[in-house]
Amino acid sequence: MFLNTYGFSSAYAFNQNIGSWNVAALRDASGMFSGVKLSSANYDALLEGWKAQTVNHGVTFDGGNSQYCAGETARTNLIALDGWSITDGGKNCRPSASTNAATGITPNSATLNGTVNAHNLSTTVSFQYGLTTAYGATVIATPVTGSMNKAVGIAISGLKPNLMYHFRIVAVNSAGKTYGLDRTFQTLGVPAAGLSPASLNFGNQLVGT
Repeated sequence: MFLNTYGFSSAYAFNQNIGSWNVAALRDASGMFSGVKLSSANYDALLEGWKAQTVNHGVTFDGGNSQYCAGETARTNLIALDGWSITDGGKNCRPSASTNAATGITPNSATLNGTVNAHNLSTTVSFQYGLTTAYGATVIATPVTGSMNKAVGIAISGLKPNLMYHFRIVAVNSAGKTYGLDRTFQTLGVPAAGLSPASLNFGNQLVGT
């Protein structure tokens, strides 16, 4: 039975899917997520999971700064059918996008990777890359649909050996555009005789916030 309605107030690092928690006894959640922002996926799961239960009428629920997309119908029904008063960050169906580490790095090529959630809107995906954060080059990846996180990757070539490259993922749907964080990778140097290119790999780095 879930009774602690204020346990996450100002818990800025909290971001979990609690849609399966039993909230049948919940009567007042007016300060529950004050100052907190769940991811859209976790907040959608909360709304959908709680609406699927038999809940008390007239509950006041504070969703903090959390934003919903796929959970819109559940949220609407909690308000209209169960008399809930819900405060949150509003609707946001812009895609979520994360830039992941580059793989398959050679002196002249690499594979750029990321993760995208399209939030049920057809979403185009691309990667920007270059020697600075001005990038300068763009490559188009496979579009993404659905409401689940999906891995996206695309190989690039024509790079120069032993240089650090910046890159980031960009996801666009009808609700807006999302840029992933900047990451870097270093191409391998041209190996001397008897050395493997892999022995010169300096790895990936994440830059910025």
